[in-house]
Amino acid sequence: MGFEFKSKESIDIKSKMSENFKEIKPKNDISNAEAKQNGRALFEKNDNVDKEISQSKSNKIYIDDNGVKFREGNELLPNKTIEIDGYTYKTDKLGRPTSAEGKLQIKKHEGRMSMKEDKDVVAKGKMPDKYDIGHLIGDQFNGRSELFNVVPMDSNFNRGTFKNLEKDLRKAVDAGSNVTMKVEVKYNPLSKSAIPTKFKITYSIDGKTDVKVLKNRSKQ
Repeated sequence: MGFEFKSKESIDIKSKMSENFKEIKPKNDISNAEAKQNGRALFEKNDNVDKEISQSKSNKIYIDDNGVKFREGNELLPNKTIEIDGYTYKTDKLGRPTSAEGKLQIKKHEGRMSMKEDKDVVAKGKMPDKYDIGHLIGDQFNGRSELFNVVPMDSNFNRGTFKNLEKDLRKAVDAGSNVTMKVEVKYNPLSKSAIPTKFKITYSIDGKTDVKVLKNRSKQ
C-alpha cells in the first residue's frame, strides 16, 4: 500500500494558482447586465430600422411608364389610368382597381415573383380567410404582384375557374397566337368594400372574341 505525500508548501501554491485562475476572464467577457444592455440596444436599433422602412413605404410615390403618379404609400390614387409593362390598368373614384388589359406576353423572369403587398392592404381592411391575393394579369403573363394588378379573390375561384381560364390562354400564347385579355372588376355599388363581387373577362384569340362573367366565389 502506497501513498503520496504533499507538503504544505505545495498545497499553498496550488491554492494560489486556483484563485488566480478564477480571476482570469476571456478578453471579450462581459457581465450579464452588460449583455442585457447590449441586447436591448440591438433590439431598439432593429425596431427603429423597421419603423424607418415602414415610414419610407408609407410615403413612397409610384409612377407608371409614362411618368404618371398613380400611388402614394399603400393607396392607389382615384380615377387613374396606369400604363406598365405594356398593360393598361384603371382605378375608380375610391382608388380600387377596376380593369386590366393588354396583349398577353410570356413573363421575362424566372420562377414566380414574390408578392409585394400585404393582404390587408389589398383588402383595405381585414382580408377574409378564404380569400387570396389574386392577379388580374397573371404572373405567367408578366403581370406584376403589385397593388394596381391584384384584388381579393375567393381562393377556390382563384385556384380553380380563373386558373383554368389562364391555362387555356397560356396554351394559345405558347402556340404563337395573338391573345388579348381585359379583366373588368365589379364591386357592390352600395358598398365601399375592396372585395370584388364578379369579373367580366373579355379575351380574343387571333381575332375570335369571347366574354365570360364570373362571380368571385367558389361555384359559378
